[in-house]
Amino acid sequence: MSETTEHTQESGPAAREGFLARFDRHVYGFEKGIMTGALLVMTFTYVFMIIHRQMSGNTVMDEVLFKMYGYASDGEVPDALREHITGVLSPLILGAIALVLSLLAVRTRWRSGEHSNGDKEPWRSFLLQSVLITAAIYGFMKLIGELPSKHVCLMTTALCVVPGAFYAWKGREWGLLAGFVFASLFVGTFFIIEVEDAYPWAGHFSLVLLFYVGFMGASMATRDGRHVTIDAVRKKIARKYLYLYNSIGTIVTILMTIFLLLLAYEHLRVPLLEYIEFKADGGAKGYGHYIEGTELPVFMVSAPIFVAFLMMVLRFSARLVHDLGAWRRGELPPEPEVELH
Repeated sequence: MSETTEHTQESGPAAREGFLARFDRHVYGFEKGIMTGALLVMTFTYVFMIIHRQMSGNTVMDEVLFKMYGYASDGEVPDALREHITGVLSPLILGAIALVLSLLAVRTRWRSGEHSNGDKEPWRSFLLQSVLITAAIYGFMKLIGELPSKHVCLMTTALCVVPGAFYAWKGREWGLLAGFVFASLFVGTFFIIEVEDAYPWAGHFSLVLLFYVGFMGASMATRDGRHVTIDAVRKKIARKYLYLYNSIGTIVTILMTIFLLLLAYEHLRVPLLEYIEFKADGGAKGYGHYIEGTELPVFMVSAPIFVAFLMMVLRFSARLVHDLGAWRRGELPPEPEVELH
């Protein structure tokens, strides 16, 4: 058994290999757009959850100072001391730490630039930039702590999607553009319908997006021939019949993938229709339509599986058309490149 790259195709827009190559490239771009969007949303929702938790309650520094004053829990701290710690001491310490780290970062950036040996380090400029950076960090964290999570997540999603969509549109990468649009509509609809003020959903939502990353990654791997293949029979077949052999194997793969796609569809269709009917009746969040202990609809878990298998079917179908056409024209496949690991 060995890994071959017979089906590897160029992914850049400069590759001009006909309709099938362009189709495969756009399918790959669609998957890449979804994966990129999922990774970005996973990152900022989890970070926002941590910031909101710290800004809306006692910070880690508050807890440390409580213990330094001899109080094991928040409830034992007198009100006056608590206000002094949370309103004065803790912000000052955290601000000083942020200021020092910003100062070191600014100084390091200046020293990495091109300067003559006689140039003195502009410490006043360093200090001013560090103060501005610290103020910007505090303002950002305060904004996350005060604004409803729905508004913060929608604005951040727009800031992530718009530049990517513009890049895809400018480069005529329509698959990538469709992936960005699909990802933004998916998460945007969730933010609008389900999300309210806080971030109790963020941890579980990140796990759901991890499904997208995993299944989209598996589908993208099939494009480069990185999936498992058995070459015991292939090595015994004459080269002029290899495209026919590949076509037969691809047909079997398509049938199996369609079977898995139908299973994923059934697991997606039923909870999705129940959820739509449930929301149309004005029902509140309840057990049965949401993952237990979360604010996430059940259908969101099976959706990435369905999308990934759909992309695989499209890709393998395009590959089947290519191999059958090459066999009918009497073309010979390229020599397989065996990769050693």
